[in-house]
Amino acid sequence: MNSSYALSLADGFHGQITAGDAGASPIVEMLAHAMKLRPCSSAAGHSLLVLTGQEKELFSLSEHNTICLFSPPQNKDELVFRAMEASLAIAHAAQRRGGVLVHGGLAEYKGKGVILAAPGGTGKSTAASRLPHPWRSLSDDAALIVRDLQGRYFAHPWPTWSQFYENGPGGEWDVDAATPLKTIYFLLQSPRDDLEELMPAQAAAMLITSVEQANRVFDRRLSHPEIEKNHSRQFFIVGAMTVRLPAYRLRLSLTGEFWKLMEGSINPDSSLETTSDCPEQNIIRRGKRSLVDRATPNEIESTQAFQSGVVFSGNSMYPTLKEPDYLEICPYNGATPRRGDVVYFRSPHTGMMVVHRIMALRPEGLSTKGDNNPHRDPCLVPVNDLEGRVVAARRSGREQSVRGGTMGMLYYCYARMSRRARTAAGRLYRLFSRYCQLPAVMRSLASNRVRCTFVLFGKMPLGHMKIFANNRCVGRYLRGAWHIAYPWRLLVDPAKIAAAAEQYETAREQWQLAQRNVMCRH
Repeated sequence: MNSSYALSLADGFHGQITAGDAGASPIVEMLAHAMKLRPCSSAAGHSLLVLTGQEKELFSLSEHNTICLFSPPQNKDELVFRAMEASLAIAHAAQRRGGVLVHGGLAEYKGKGVILAAPGGTGKSTAASRLPHPWRSLSDDAALIVRDLQGRYFAHPWPTWSQFYENGPGGEWDVDAATPLKTIYFLLQSPRDDLEELMPAQAAAMLITSVEQANRVFDRRLSHPEIEKNHSRQFFIVGAMTVRLPAYRLRLSLTGEFWKLMEGSINPDSSLETTSDCPEQNIIRRGKRSLVDRATPNEIESTQAFQSGVVFSGNSMYPTLKEPDYLEICPYNGATPRRGDVVYFRSPHTGMMVVHRIMALRPEGLSTKGDNNPHRDPCLVPVNDLEGRVVAARRSGREQSVRGGTMGMLYYCYARMSRRARTAAGRLYRLFSRYCQLPAVMRSLASNRVRCTFVLFGKMPLGHMKIFANNRCVGRYLRGAWHIAYPWRLLVDPAKIAAAAEQYETAREQWQLAQRNVMCRH
């Protein structure tokens, strides 16, 4: 008999997940184990049918049925990947009802749910593990946000599939359990704890990045027009969501009690005064939200509120722009673009939205280039395809203007020389560090100004060690070797990094020994 399990969500969804053949049963069993689903026998509501075969893999999504056809998994890692793809099909079906899968942890405080969103490596798992009682960490990597018929938002915990790879510890998440969603926090590493309320446009630009990260694997199954349609739907869902839900930029230190700031923002009347008095913590509030809160989701979607800013990703514009800068976009409104302007446009070559600098104005279009790229873009950009000009970038709570025209070209020349200088310095550093070592006396003098800290992120066996210099991540320990940026490697005591690596390897060996003992007992 083929496996079949029931799934219920807070938006009224009731369905079942069924293995259509013997090859699909391990996939469904792993999915049900990770999501703590209940077995069922009767078909009710939406049905997700998982099949295996040698034919071309496909996804077929309709209003009442979803079919996932996979090639048979050859090992455990492939089995985990198939289960993850099936879970993304569930999230994609929820997206048609106004829900969305977010790359962020889910925590609960006195019956109120919060999302901790951040790129990988920022510290979502570490932040979730530091939450004290009465906080509860429900998931540390992903969460499914859904909306019920009354327009209220709920969040479901979602499995952390990376824990299953390479014989990892695995885990279980009660996906059926939903918590009312109260607030969204975007995490950022910082020397001290700090909380800044975001405008809906800022929150939407940052949240859409987390949504795209969570659904990136599923996009590989779609054609280019389907990807555009899918991203457009995600954009409007996120826009309506950030109008209804407050959002904050939460800066985290390594030792601060950041959850007190979160408690103050969730219950401002009861705990805001106590948290704001702490000299190491600060809450920055903005008073413009009430003007937007009175608008309906349909009214917001029809305005340009979410077209005024985007979150920059990548390194093509370094050092002018850095990830994840929040960019303010100003439309030209009939004005003529200038050589040196940093513009936001859809690339004719890839179809993706791009932020690059105008290098030349030609009758047939604009020639563009990233400040950190060695060559110009392959296609000219029609003037009508420009969404606008980047006028400012917000980074770490500070806003800096982005110059255009003649000043923009001067800054581009500076960026180009800076890139060449960094490349030359990197080559000299690698040559110097290979044959020479900084004298111990100079390292001891430098250590008085540079405070190095070793921090273990995550859990075994997937945990990894990072080194922080003055609260800035400068390197990490991967696959038995330290990777430390210059010139920090010259300033760190080799004995300290060797001792940290030995401590990490010892902890890993102890974990492996404990796992073997558990397997022997069973």
